Amino acid sequence: MAAVSSIGILSASLMVLAKRSQPVVVLYGLAASIFGGALFSLSQPPDWLRPFSYLFPHTYVLNGVRSALMDDPGTFVMTVPDALLGLGVTTVVIGGVGLFLFHRSLQVARELGLLSGY
Repeated sequence: MAAVSSIGILSASLMVLAKRSQPVVVLYGLAASIFGGALFSLSQPPDWLRPFSYLFPHTYVLNGVRSALMDDPGTFVMTVPDALLGLGVTTVVIGGVGLFLFHRSLQVARELGLLSGY
């Protein structure tokens, strides 16, 4: 929940400035399902594309659940403690960046007078 909230804060920072966030959320959902391993195993994409999967919290959630619930989770195996550690790190990083960008977007919106629409 914390990881999804961090992503929501990032989306909210864009919504304050552009008054639209739906395209970003849709693009993020698509990228998270592709890079997170929901559609196919993370051992299948090319080697140069695989590091991008570690940027999405969905990677750690899906692999942790697969390791915990399945006898044979597949070729890309991440243990539950590793998945929890990765999820925690990405949550802290995304949350920190999200809070900074939200604070900055509020400052810019105040300077430009965009907050009067709310």
